[in-house]
Amino acid sequence: MTERIGSFGPARLSRRRFVVGGLAITALGALPTPGLAHTSSRRGERETILVVVQLTGGNDGLNTLVPVAQDAWYRARPSLSRVASGAHELGSGFALHPALGPLAPLFEGGELTCLHSVGHPDPDRSHFRSMEVWHTGSLERRSANERPTGWLARLGEQIIARDGSAPAMLHVGGGALPLSLVGAEGPAPSVADLEQLRPGGGATAAAVRAALYAEPGSEAGDARDVAYLRRTARAAVDLGRRLEDGARAPLAADWPRHELARDLALVARLVRSGLGARIYQVELGGFDTHRGQPTIHAELLRQLGGALAAFQAELSAAGRADDVLTLVFSEFGRRVRENASAGTDHGAAGPVFVLGPAARGGFVGTPPDLEHLVDGDLPHGIDFRSVYATLESRWLGLDPSSDLPGTAFLA
Repeated sequence: MTERIGSFGPARLSRRRFVVGGLAITALGALPTPGLAHTSSRRGERETILVVVQLTGGNDGLNTLVPVAQDAWYRARPSLSRVASGAHELGSGFALHPALGPLAPLFEGGELTCLHSVGHPDPDRSHFRSMEVWHTGSLERRSANERPTGWLARLGEQIIARDGSAPAMLHVGGGALPLSLVGAEGPAPSVADLEQLRPGGGATAAAVRAALYAEPGSEAGDARDVAYLRRTARAAVDLGRRLEDGARAPLAADWPRHELARDLALVARLVRSGLGARIYQVELGGFDTHRGQPTIHAELLRQLGGALAAFQAELSAAGRADDVLTLVFSEFGRRVRENASAGTDHGAAGPVFVLGPAARGGFVGTPPDLEHLVDGDLPHGIDFRSVYATLESRWLGLDPSSDLPGTAFLA
């Protein structure tokens, strides 16, 4: 299993962080912390878990949560507005794209919460800049030699420092590791599939494992460092075994067959196994729909709706649905007016979705008004940092990274 940082550059390799058998391990997160009681955040007696689903490329929110009652939407999108004919009515003038049918029962049952017009005061149509803002939870502009840290990584480091739990956070999927999971001590572990959890074979791998668990001898050099590295390597191997055991737990729901479903099924298995990770992130790419949007967007939303519905069903079957919130976001929305290529261009604010019985359900925030735009874009009504603040403080019981008040979307 390789470490994937993508365009954000390689992670800093230090004494506290290295790779064993392909599994990236932060030593602080892999080893128990002496003297720390396990006081992780609970709502009642439940340990709470956050799953983040990133829609990479800039999802067209106006054709996802469709404002079917606004004439301006039809005027701005004479071609793309055809989705209205099969959309799933939610009430209050909004409907889900036809491909999101599996999510309609969740909305009716109060397990899907739709947050209107989420964004921030300094929108940028650059993928890189917008993703950096959402991943870091900050609008600060940094110099080229400054290394930002991810908002989820900072939460994971809080969990480790407070509870000594490991692993606190986990990336699931085969793409580049998102900046949101890169912290001051390096990146979170990343798992792509079951095959990567299998221990290596052959005489060399057996010799490495034997050396890790052998009694310490008279190694040359800094004996304390050697012992430290050996303990951390053992923790890495043990974590790999725990991940593999959890990933083989049976599934109860009817899962679609595509990459996002595979990734969320792995998350569900690990949650059911009691692995102890508090934060997971997965991604679905392809949302940069400048041309040919009707077919492309429908297929992506079909995958999203089917995978999220199966995930909720799996958690319910395991009795864990109340413990898990799933946040679905994209780095920006799309322009209100369709372009000449049956697509949409980079925009600003868009909807965010929260799934789980612990959220209040329905709609949150002021509905977008397509008659009042800013430079052709939807202005934000909810600052994404206030969404993060609620998840950080009220859901995970941690210190929020922003002074903004939270957004009231929890039950």
